[in-house]
Amino acid sequence: MAPTMQREPSAGGLPEGVRTWLWKGGVGLVLIAALLFGSAGTLRWAMGWAVFGVYLVVAVVPVFVADPDLLAERTRRGKKGQAPWDRALFAVYGTLSGLVSLVVPGLDRRLGWSAPVAVWLQIAALAVYVAAWALQIWVMRANRYYSNVVRIQEDRGQRVVTAGPYAVLRHPGYLSGIVTELARPLVLGSLWGLLPGGLAALLLAVRTVLEDRTLRAALPGYAEYAQSVRYRLLPGVW
Repeated sequence: MAPTMQREPSAGGLPEGVRTWLWKGGVGLVLIAALLFGSAGTLRWAMGWAVFGVYLVVAVVPVFVADPDLLAERTRRGKKGQAPWDRALFAVYGTLSGLVSLVVPGLDRRLGWSAPVAVWLQIAALAVYVAAWALQIWVMRANRYYSNVVRIQEDRGQRVVTAGPYAVLRHPGYLSGIVTELARPLVLGSLWGLLPGGLAALLLAVRTVLEDRTLRAALPGYAEYAQSVRYRLLPGVW
């Protein structure tokens, strides 16, 4: 087992990674609110506030459940060893998920592009959306190597993780991401939002395949793990 890396608390009493996570999370929340409500042209949007509230919870909860070194990894810029193909793929995905998938539903609400989405469907989609984010937090709890880029983390002593959701699926984090991309536009009542959300979900599926190949080739023990845990995203399917 690789040794656990420890980070000294900063002058403020919190590890540096936690402080950076909270600072960047705060900035991210401001940007999300500006994109979502700015494009909608109104603050009177109940489901918009519901989505924002989920983002707020997701920004805070990992501070209490995730390894501080993981938070540092996920907020660090210029990560060494990122797969070259992942740089381009991640840039496109980030634009779709972090920008287009927020602006399109907002414009849809303002301009009325889509037919109305039934309230019961929006509420059901919200439940699925929350569940998918809960899975994401569980993944962060279980896997201290859950970086947001594809790289073999030799600097962090990366090893195969088999606990928690990884006992059932090899890539539960991607399942969470795909579900959130598809559920969010329905929560926001935007059928047009399914277009960027669906493209973002497709990119995550492609990234799942490419990352799985990378791990099989370069992470010791992963090929054996893949033989015992057969499914990438959906138990009994794929």
